[in-house]
Amino acid sequence: MIKILKNIIWAVALYIVYIISGYIFGNHSQMLVLVTIATFFITLLYYKSQPNKKLLIGFATLIVPILAIFISISLFSGFKRSLVYIIFLPIVFYLSWLFVKGKKRLLVVIGLIVTIAFAPIFFIPNIYSYYLNFDSTQNKPFPELVFSDHTQSQLNLPKDKIVVLDFWTTSCGVCFTKFPEFEKLFLEYKKNPKIEFYSVNAPLKRDDFLSTLKIVDSLDYKYKTIYASSVEDMQAILNIQAYPEFMIIKNNQIRFSGYLNTKFNIVAYNTKNIIEKLLDE
Repeated sequence: MIKILKNIIWAVALYIVYIISGYIFGNHSQMLVLVTIATFFITLLYYKSQPNKKLLIGFATLIVPILAIFISISLFSGFKRSLVYIIFLPIVFYLSWLFVKGKKRLLVVIGLIVTIAFAPIFFIPNIYSYYLNFDSTQNKPFPELVFSDHTQSQLNLPKDKIVVLDFWTTSCGVCFTKFPEFEKLFLEYKKNPKIEFYSVNAPLKRDDFLSTLKIVDSLDYKYKTIYASSVEDMQAILNIQAYPEFMIIKNNQIRFSGYLNTKFNIVAYNTKNIIEKLLDE
């Protein structure tokens, strides 16, 4: 009975660490670091207390239960958050087993450091970018839409240039956090005559135009802000279901509709790479 209880404790230990790290951090990049370190030391303790246990027995006891939970949840909600754990926890388990057995300890430590650094900085952001944008590459006509400027005069988007649009609403907190990144992108291409940037406010029913103007003026960004007819129209005509929505148009064709991301560590759907590719066409 005691042996069964011990095995249950070993089996749930990692998941308990995962739950606690989620409560403390709420951020998967930080959570992964803690869970990775915990995996290493829990495996270490397991084999120190039971040195005769085989590799596969330890794997089945410590790693299989948490992998089963992640895979089961992911089948319903997607693998965006869990994939990195499914990949890296077995790797860290194996590194810890090698360390216990005294095999290539220096390489094990280096491997652990690389894993802890690589996963949060590179792997997690690229998984998120992929899942946010995996169906974003398009080539369909951009519909005739009516936009207006700050004077409420009608504004037509240029059809002979690449047009970059950042759609946002006044209730979208994430939209406001992305404005500096959009500004930086705009300034980088400001002198390029082949491309134009517009921030597009999609008005909510409760929005007052003058109040929105005050918000835009207070932000004091250099890019031009224009105004769509309504959130409802953007959903019906452009199928924008959530904000922010980042869109790139070329030759009056929507070539990209997804999420803005220009960070150096993003390879999957990096916005700069997409723009450069369209400029080179």
